[in-house]
Amino acid sequence: MDINKKILICAIGNKIMSDDGFGQHVLDFLESGEFKNLPGNVEFADFATANFTMANLLEDYDAVIFVDVIKKGDVPGTIHEIEIKREDIREDINMSDLYSFSFHESRLEELIVFARKMNYLPGRVFIIGCEPKVVEPGVDLSPEVEKSAGKVARRVLELVNEKFKR
Repeated sequence: MDINKKILICAIGNKIMSDDGFGQHVLDFLESGEFKNLPGNVEFADFATANFTMANLLEDYDAVIFVDVIKKGDVPGTIHEIEIKREDIREDINMSDLYSFSFHESRLEELIVFARKMNYLPGRVFIIGCEPKVVEPGVDLSPEVEKSAGKVARRVLELVNEKFKR
C-alpha cells in the first residue's frame, strides 16, 4: 500500500433508521477487532445523511470509499460496489440522471457531483454497500443487512490493500 496516499473511509446513513445505518455499522466493524490495525494513511468519517456542504472535507484525500445502503431493487443484503474516477464525472451532467441509489437529504450522487464541480473530489471514489430491507425508525439492522456488514468491512479492507499497493 502506498502510505503517501490518503484514504478516507466514509459512512453515509442514519443510524436511527434501521438499515439506513448500515454505513455506520460497517464503520464500527472497521474501528474495532480484527480491523483496527489499518495503516495510518487511512482515516474514518461519518457523513451521516450526506449533506453536500461536506464536499470540502474530501479535498485532502487521494481516494474515498463511501459505505452506504444502495437501493437497486435486489434481494436485501445484496452487496453492490461502484468505482468512479474523478475524470469520468463531467461537470455538466447530473449523476442522478445516470443512477440513483441513496435515501438521504442530499443524495450521495449530489455530494459527488458537487465535490467534483468544486474541485474537492479525490481522484478515486468507491461506493460499496448493500441493498436495504427496512428503512424505518430503529437502531437494529435487518438480519439480511447485518450479515452483509462484516462482509463489506472485509471488502473495504481488500479495496484499501488492492487499489493502493506500492
